[in-house]
Amino acid sequence: MKLHHTHSQYKRERHLMKRYRMTVADYKYMLESQGGHCIFCSATREPCGRPLAVDHDKTTGKIRGILCHRHNSALGTLGDNEIGLKQALNYVRGCL
Repeated sequence: MKLHHTHSQYKRERHLMKRYRMTVADYKYMLESQGGHCIFCSATREPCGRPLAVDHDKTTGKIRGILCHRHNSALGTLGDNEIGLKQALNYVRGCL
């Protein structure tokens, strides 16, 4: 019996389903619906070649979009909420 995908593809499929209840087709559809790139920048893949990250609300589990690692990490660093984003925006506005 021939396997139809590589071990890394299998791991990706399993990760998406286990963590986000999402298929590879769901991921591709979401990515295409936002123009095929990170919602914040033009990245279509990570520099190392890995696919972009699934961004989700850590409280509800709701998937918000597909982001590059840099922007996904930035949201998490700012508390993954509106308050953290507003504080960062106020800081930047005050420093310009």
